[in-house]
Amino acid sequence: MQQQAGYIFDIVKNKLLLDYRNHEVLGLLDSLSYFEIDGIEDILPNDKPELAVLYNLISRGLPTRPSLYIEKGFQTALALGELDTDVLGNIEAIPNELFDAVAPYLFKALHIVDPRVNPNNNRIQLVLC
Repeated sequence: MQQQAGYIFDIVKNKLLLDYRNHEVLGLLDSLSYFEIDGIEDILPNDKPELAVLYNLISRGLPTRPSLYIEKGFQTALALGELDTDVLGNIEAIPNELFDAVAPYLFKALHIVDPRVNPNNNRIQLVLC
């Protein structure tokens, strides 16, 4: 069964949309959020609300924003900026110099390339173990 789910930080999405064409960025993000699940086609109702929410996110699918807890964790771990609150209470990430240094590589980093692809040949070389 094919599902769609994912999240992206506003600071990353905004930078990509600023530097590249919107349809390229949105198409790339959309394609990265698809995945296959085997064996759970008929999930039974669950008493745990956390699992019900997770299943709902996966079954409905569209990429979304991460929770503030997750965003703070990444901001702390990567030190790419800090979270700030404006006068209306909106929380946004303010990029720092380190984020500006890695920003040119964001779009390329989101392209998944099979390591078996040979640039000199248009076929994937399968290595049998």
